[in-house]
Amino acid sequence: MRALSAEGGQAEALVMFEETRRHLADELGTDPSAELTALHRELLTADPEPSPAPPPAQLTSFVGRAAEVAEIAEMLRVARLVTLIGPGGVGKTRLSVEAAGLVGTGSATGGGGATDQVCFVELAPLRDGAGLPQALLAALGLRQNGLQMDGGATTPVDRLIAALSDQVLLLVLDNCEHLVDEVARLAARLLATCPRLRVLATSREPLGIIGENLLQVRPLDADAAVRLFTERAVAVRRGFTADPGTVRRICAALDDLPLAVELAAARSGTSDVEDLADRLDDLLGVARGNRTADERHRTLRSVVAWSWDLLSDSEQRAAQRFTVFVGGATAEYAARVCGIDGGTLESLVDKSLLDVSGGRYRMLETIRAYGAERLDAAGEHDSVRGAHARHLLELVRTADPRLRRAEQLEWLPVVAAEHGDLLAALRWAVREPDVRTAFELLAAAFNYLWIRGASASVVPVAIELLTAVGEAVPDALGEEYATCVLLAASASGDPGERLWQLHRATAGEAPAAAWPGDRRGRYPVTLLLWMMRNAVGPDPRGAYELVSSQRDCPDPWARATAHYVSGFGHLGKGDSGAAEEDFGRALDGFRSLGERWGVALALGALADAAGARGDRTRANALTDEALVRR
Repeated sequence: MRALSAEGGQAEALVMFEETRRHLADELGTDPSAELTALHRELLTADPEPSPAPPPAQLTSFVGRAAEVAEIAEMLRVARLVTLIGPGGVGKTRLSVEAAGLVGTGSATGGGGATDQVCFVELAPLRDGAGLPQALLAALGLRQNGLQMDGGATTPVDRLIAALSDQVLLLVLDNCEHLVDEVARLAARLLATCPRLRVLATSREPLGIIGENLLQVRPLDADAAVRLFTERAVAVRRGFTADPGTVRRICAALDDLPLAVELAAARSGTSDVEDLADRLDDLLGVARGNRTADERHRTLRSVVAWSWDLLSDSEQRAAQRFTVFVGGATAEYAARVCGIDGGTLESLVDKSLLDVSGGRYRMLETIRAYGAERLDAAGEHDSVRGAHARHLLELVRTADPRLRRAEQLEWLPVVAAEHGDLLAALRWAVREPDVRTAFELLAAAFNYLWIRGASASVVPVAIELLTAVGEAVPDALGEEYATCVLLAASASGDPGERLWQLHRATAGEAPAAAWPGDRRGRYPVTLLLWMMRNAVGPDPRGAYELVSSQRDCPDPWARATAHYVSGFGHLGKGDSGAAEEDFGRALDGFRSLGERWGVALALGALADAAGARGDRTRANALTDEALVRR
């Protein structure tokens, strides 16, 4: 041991001690002598030679994550295994480097300035787990000093244990996801046999070891992402300036992932920010171009592909189908639309392909872009999109009557949570040869859109849909067609000929677009005419007379709405008394249904009528009550 140490082979000397200790215990049942133990302590306290591989030096500033670094350092103070998990490009490696720097100054140990050794091991280059122990030995600086296997008597893992048994060391294992099983087994053994060792791992899924402390690494916050983009853009184009709103839009589209933001910012050396913003429909193409990075970090596409290729075939199918959900989905909806079981969903969460919060699973837009390409390549795009659209149609049809009853407050957030998916389903359906689904979606969602004040969000779809069908109204879709016409007309303020066609249809003057007799008097009639009033002014060619004819229809919600619209007709003619009578009946009707939105509207209308006849006290009181009801 002294000879090996004198020749600079301290690690080999420590291994010799461990082998001798084992032989003494196995063959004689005794411990090393006091002299040998003292020599062992002497070697442990000597300056280590060679030194472990330090974390890589960074070429760029660290932006926006001081709190996370402090949190990791605090976790390492009390835990021996901390794993940073998150999707590719979220910044796990950089965080581990910065946290290791704190540990190296003693900040994470509370040791009054004492420093810990840090050994950084980059695992991405390893193709399989067979070379994992040798990679750790090399990072510790042991292999290049001639530490070789001696006829198989001592394994690389044994040599690792011997070298680390009494060392105070933070071992950083970077990019464990493709070797997660092997890393988990080795880390568990080292932690069990080396009591002064701590491990900081980065992975796209947990190691799954008892005692593991997980930290989910999230994308940057909005301000930090903009600051990162700007700093990196200045580095490639001196004097760089850009509209902060445009930069924010780019960063948001890239999910505020640090790597994606940096790759996009690097392109500002040859492309204007406005050009990048105009190309955000090609997310995977915008974020590319780091020539010096390893292959998996050169483009955003390769970052996602690295994670994707680690999935099983069934997980890949599930992930690519999940891309139809714009705003995420519950487990129930994922199963219904995509056939994804709960176990697969949880596996995709573990592997950072999905995130889950409040029972809702979501996918980053950058991952969705890649998965959507895979869905197209698999030839499943139309079938999954069709299932998605049918699911949304069923949802809004189920919700529609409940939105006009006491369940309104319960169901409004249910549908609102699917708003982005509703728009996506409409955009898909309007381009299909059979546009029936698009018409049906618009009509079923109409009341929800009106209550939420979101009708404008579907106007472009309505216009595109009308353009697609021309003058040919689909059979048995009169009501749906009328809804589409009103949505399209209400956007411009100029209803044009189509709106008058609609008016004639509701009045029974246009058989081609007339609604079937058993559907006349349903709630969209009065609601559409109320929108018509907004588009063309008071009492357009007898529209209010038509509304009056609906005040005795069997549907209580439509009846209340008819009184509400009719009241505005009277108010427009200056008859505030008749208007108040209609508004009062509307209020009674909505109250009987428990329809809070209708109650608020009726109260506001009564306030208008009271104000029209000069009763400001009553008008103010009614307005206050309306605001409370809303």
